[in-house]
Amino acid sequence: SADTAYFMPFCNHFFLEPEVAVRYTPDRREFLDFEHYGEYDLFKTESSIEAGTFIRSLGKISAGFMNEYFLYDYSSKFPQDDIGSFVNSFFFHSRMDNINSVVLPEHGTFLELMFKYSNEIFGSEDTYMKIKFTFWQYFQFLRKSSFGFKVFTGMDFATDLPYYDRSFLSYVNAFPGYSNNEFSSRNIIGGVADYKLNIFNLNLGGKREKLFLILRGGVAASYEDFDLFTGGDRDLIYGGGIGLGLNLPHCPIVLEASMNDNRRIMMHLSAGNKF
Repeated sequence: SADTAYFMPFCNHFFLEPEVAVRYTPDRREFLDFEHYGEYDLFKTESSIEAGTFIRSLGKISAGFMNEYFLYDYSSKFPQDDIGSFVNSFFFHSRMDNINSVVLPEHGTFLELMFKYSNEIFGSEDTYMKIKFTFWQYFQFLRKSSFGFKVFTGMDFATDLPYYDRSFLSYVNAFPGYSNNEFSSRNIIGGVADYKLNIFNLNLGGKREKLFLILRGGVAASYEDFDLFTGGDRDLIYGGGIGLGLNLPHCPIVLEASMNDNRRIMMHLSAGNKF
């Protein structure tokens, strides 16, 4: 992937930011009802321009216009038609972040809200509305312990959300017991609880090297129709994990064993910061 942006502040409190990005993901797996039924190379380009203001030194509120192109190039092992689509959309974005670490957080708050509206009047090939909300809260107690929770949701407001813009459980350590992109839906809501115990400190030349014991548990529900709080058909998933984390300044390392509601056991190793 590659991403470049030009940040232009004006009037002390406001900014304008054009951005261009491209991403290529080979051999990405596609799931339906948790079964692996497709594999494709994903190519995506994105260009946007947004204007906004700052929330003190913690975050920003902005709005803008985005152009995206998605190309799903399916593997010959899974004979499906390739998918290519242009999406032009208006978006609103609000973000606040004073979390001390994305990979191994101990204290702080992270809050993000994203609203996206795509319509044919913008020249888009699909018309839909989507909202994404994420909230993390972490705090330390008893000197060597920390506890936190993550709440997340993605909803499409009863529109015809295309597959490539559905809500996915992805990113490193997002949900124990499930691999990236294995769980996706038009509407999803869930949470993860996280406990860390500082087993001992390491002297590796830095100031904050700690070895953690990590315990995590999560639950999430997906709804194909927009009826999150009124019942209806839904899929529930559960997962739990135990692991070790080392917060090296430039390369935090996490090793975790996890199990999901189908009693499948997974091992996961990550090294490095998120971007």
